[in-house]
Amino acid sequence: MAEPSLPEVLRPGSPRSAGSVLTHLGEVFGLGYGPDYYAVWDLRRAGEPVIRFDTSPIGWEAAWRRFHELEREHGTPAWRRSTIGWILLHVAIGLIALTFVQLFLIGFVLGIVGKSVDELTNATGWGVALVAFTGLTAWLLFVFLRKPAGVRWGAFLGLLGAGFAADLILALATQPS
Repeated sequence: MAEPSLPEVLRPGSPRSAGSVLTHLGEVFGLGYGPDYYAVWDLRRAGEPVIRFDTSPIGWEAAWRRFHELEREHGTPAWRRSTIGWILLHVAIGLIALTFVQLFLIGFVLGIVGKSVDELTNATGWGVALVAFTGLTAWLLFVFLRKPAGVRWGAFLGLLGAGFAADLILALATQPS
């Protein structure tokens, strides 16, 4: 009986050369074989494999190891994956930790300029919500945005800074003279 052939995976960026088949797909790389080789392809670019291996059991093991190494190196780290546990943890970090830090800094600035820190939560009830919203949004964008780290840091610091500045202005403006 003939051995069943593995179906060719059609995906944008997958190899287009005749006879090549992807048998395993990762987030960034694909593992498969050609007519006389095992290979690892970069799924972000069409064309030739990143690396080829001979068609022996040792070649397959080497291709398998290299595929996993490249996936770990270039894939999304576990803490940035969208699983329920990580999402809940990141929501908690955004709501609790970043809100606390921003409110602490606003209280510190109010204390430096001689304003009442006791009135902070009473005068800026919706300001606290603004701080919580911008902290949560900034953190979730930093974690889950599929862009390079520099873009994610820019979005995080920009949104966090804008929310902090808006709430600080609100806190200063609503303080009695």
